[in-house]
Amino acid sequence: MSLKNKILLKIILSLFMIICCIGIVGCKDDGESNSGNNAESTTVTFDGLTDIKISEQTTEYNFTKNVFCKDTEGNVCEFTVDSSSVVFGTQGKYVVKYNSNDYTQEREVYIYGCPSISVVEQNIPYKPMFNGDVTGFVSATDSFGESVQVVLKGEPNYTKNGALATGAQTVKVVATDCVGNIS
Repeated sequence: MSLKNKILLKIILSLFMIICCIGIVGCKDDGESNSGNNAESTTVTFDGLTDIKISEQTTEYNFTKNVFCKDTEGNVCEFTVDSSSVVFGTQGKYVVKYNSNDYTQEREVYIYGCPSISVVEQNIPYKPMFNGDVTGFVSATDSFGESVQVVLKGEPNYTKNGALATGAQTVKVVATDCVGNIS
């Protein structure tokens, strides 16, 4: 490669680097207000905004985790997050706002408490080898009223022949919600 071609290549690479740096510095702000969620007038988009589900034992959360903002040309943009409505330690539904260049998008945050278990006193008929299915007399819901799975913890008493022992027995059940809270 000749000296002239090397110099020309260095100039082209330098120009390319300058153009790339200009694109990374920030988003184009054309002065138009883009409040609301009208995609046609939006100069930025947010990627990674999905609902957040956390336990009421959570004391902090990184609301920028896996969230990206880009302008219409694909350049990464800076953004701010308003999470002031979230009350950690208190179950409920909250809204977090993401802002960039006068454009706002929202994300819902669900803070879950422990599931509630409802038990109906039940006589289990005598049958050999009780299979542990408690769904007929125990149900549970999470903080938002959705059903969650209930499982038998431990085993009821059996005779030495393997049949369910007669008489009243106390069994323990547990319910786990989508964020791992156990009741």
